[in-house]
Amino acid sequence: MKEVQQAVKTVSLRKKIMRLAVPAILEMILGTVVWVADTAMIGRLSAEALSAVGLGGQLAFNVTYVFGALGDGALAMVSRSVGAGDRKRADYVSEQALIMSACLGVILALIYFFGAEWIFELLTDDPEVIALGTKYLRILAFAVTFMVPTYVVNCALRGAGNTVVPMLSAAIGNILNIAGDYVFIFGNFGFPRMEVEGAALATTISQIVAALVTLGYAGSGRANITINLKKAGLPDLKLMRGLFSLSLPSSLEELSFGASRLLSSAWINRLGTMAFAAHQVAVTGESLSFMPGYGFSVAASAIVGQSLGAKD
Repeated sequence: MKEVQQAVKTVSLRKKIMRLAVPAILEMILGTVVWVADTAMIGRLSAEALSAVGLGGQLAFNVTYVFGALGDGALAMVSRSVGAGDRKRADYVSEQALIMSACLGVILALIYFFGAEWIFELLTDDPEVIALGTKYLRILAFAVTFMVPTYVVNCALRGAGNTVVPMLSAAIGNILNIAGDYVFIFGNFGFPRMEVEGAALATTISQIVAALVTLGYAGSGRANITINLKKAGLPDLKLMRGLFSLSLPSSLEELSFGASRLLSSAWINRLGTMAFAAHQVAVTGESLSFMPGYGFSVAASAIVGQSLGAKD
């Protein structure tokens, strides 16, 4: 009898893991599709344009993930609160995490906007790549303002057991990104031809729309958590310190990955613009290899956190 019960429990757990993991895997694959589309369209312009967008995109997204690692702390706290049956606590943690991440997003955006040219001068000697990359990163700075809080709230939703909304948010944003690339980069449907700046504009619009989808759902009362900033009150510094301490190891991990990628990209760029453009195409394809692992890590984090909250 015990063996039967254990088998049923195992099957149920595996179904739950797949229910959480599959949307997360699809979300990552959708992101890679956009990356492939961006690379293909920008690659039709010039090697310099592809290098500028590749370096700018790596910089924006890698550093955003370092700041966005705050979401790992939010996922841990929210999942434990949900496991313990404390829905109010889960909501409150999500609200405080949103306040904290919005502040970080603004700080990061200001750094990118005002420091874009200086950052590119550190990464490459090619004057055309510096000029194109500076324009690209300054436009993308507006997207970064929304990227960090969206990433963190999506983590909170995953901690509460909802991986479908982050996937839908990413799907809507990515479809808009690809459509915007086609329209703005090449000047289709009567729009002006903007090339690299068009790619940045498409990404910015898509990130803003994805943020509206995520935050709108989280504030609607239909999600596993409900974010209501009117009830959140002032920033809770004690809770934020807890979020920071939980997130710091993940931030340092992301920093080590991101810094190594940026450093290797800077070295490859020294070999020539064509070499880096080829590297960008290869890295885009390689990124597909770690999608399943990411999806199962999301499922494991949520389920383990909820089990800890339930003292199981």
